[in-house]
Amino acid sequence: MRSRPLRCRIDPVKTPGPDILLVSTPPWLVDCPQLRLATLASYAKRAGYEAEVLDLNIELYAAAYPEQRFLWKMEEKNYWERAHLFSRTWDLFRRQLEGAIDRIAASAAPVLGFSVAAPKQFVTIEILRGLVRRGVTKKVLFGGPACQTAPERHIFTNRIPDLVDCYVVGEGEQSLVEVLERWRKGASADGLDGVTRWADNVFTPFKPRKPTLPMDVLSRPTYDGFPLGKYTTPCLVVEFSRGCVSDCAFCQVRSQWGTFRVKKASAMLEELAFLHQHHGTDLFTFADPAINGHRSEFLKFCDLLAASGLKLRWSALLLAMKNLQPADFEKMRAAGCYRLEVGAETGSPRVLELMNKTATIGTTELALRSIKQAGMQSVIFLLTGFPGEEEEDFRMTLLYLQEGTRVEVKAAEYGVDIPEDRPETWNTRWQIGNTNTPGMRLRRVERLLEHLADLGIPYQLTSLDETGGGRATPPAPTPGVILPAVACSPA
Repeated sequence: MRSRPLRCRIDPVKTPGPDILLVSTPPWLVDCPQLRLATLASYAKRAGYEAEVLDLNIELYAAAYPEQRFLWKMEEKNYWERAHLFSRTWDLFRRQLEGAIDRIAASAAPVLGFSVAAPKQFVTIEILRGLVRRGVTKKVLFGGPACQTAPERHIFTNRIPDLVDCYVVGEGEQSLVEVLERWRKGASADGLDGVTRWADNVFTPFKPRKPTLPMDVLSRPTYDGFPLGKYTTPCLVVEFSRGCVSDCAFCQVRSQWGTFRVKKASAMLEELAFLHQHHGTDLFTFADPAINGHRSEFLKFCDLLAASGLKLRWSALLLAMKNLQPADFEKMRAAGCYRLEVGAETGSPRVLELMNKTATIGTTELALRSIKQAGMQSVIFLLTGFPGEEEEDFRMTLLYLQEGTRVEVKAAEYGVDIPEDRPETWNTRWQIGNTNTPGMRLRRVERLLEHLADLGIPYQLTSLDETGGGRATPPAPTPGVILPAVACSPA
């Protein structure tokens, strides 16, 4: 029997109350609010639409017992995204999640927008099913990384084909507003750039949205409506740019964001000053894949921030490009930077070339030495198991394949064998003959972590426990402590 669809007609005459309720489901980070939800809400408001936000992730985390909070660690994600484990997780938090469904059902907003990314999919699906059981009739749209490709969207179309009115693919702010405009007029969202829906067992024709707005206009989060007191730190997330000047084979940033764009240095400073005054925080982190993608504009920002008198602390991801100079790091430190995270990936020049990395062994070494000399914390990301890696190249941690990356799309070119039926764990079960198997990659990660332990270097994240294990994760460094760290991550 087919589930009853969530449908309603939006009155073209604006009535009191929100136009849309933007929802973030668990699990996600708990140290700070979700940037993408904030940029969507702020952009919609500037376009004349009232957007409310509901961060169910932090609400559930705050309500969880201390001994349950390990489920929010990255290495425990399988408790949320593997069917045989998720049913236990739902049962564990059933009372709180059913209460959350009641809250969503009681919202006056005629439209629900869900931000979905792995491993949030199953929770979001069950929330929609719960709304149907309550007889709720609202329009529903999904956006986020889990909507990026058709195979990823099939997680939803295979389970709740009639409950999602449309999917926003890629950059969401302009698409969201255009969908709301169409629906307010009682019209279909078909034909809008960046939007597709499931109809007659296929996705409607899709045309990617080309970025047309400056970053200064597109991304200006205010974080109004977020329960800032519930997050584990006072940190707020901002972005100086979108996209990336690099095109690494294992990364999906290019496919998700398209063209690289950067804010004006003065606009970035104005944004930080506003958030500092509005919310009283002095702690920020940049979400950019590479904060220095536009070196001259970034250094201009550092100079402006240092001269402004604002005493802010911030961290960022750094791309170890060839044009970096030791003096750049002194500017960053003077502007309040306390931590930089660098994608080293491997110690093998040959594998770096296979990865299509912009950075080299030499530029990464220069960056790490300069970070230390400037008195900042350093974090490096390492990968293991990249196609073509040999034992002598081994300097990495575990790699899993992401939808839409070059290695996944052109798997045959890399000699990668992906299971034909694509089970839930397909992205960790790929192999290249007998030279690169899941078991071999896991053993290499274990050896790397043992080596880090011998050196006394902590790691922050790891995907070693692919079945939902209980590996303890060391606490993240605090701004006042200079502590090197290695982030073992699937990138």
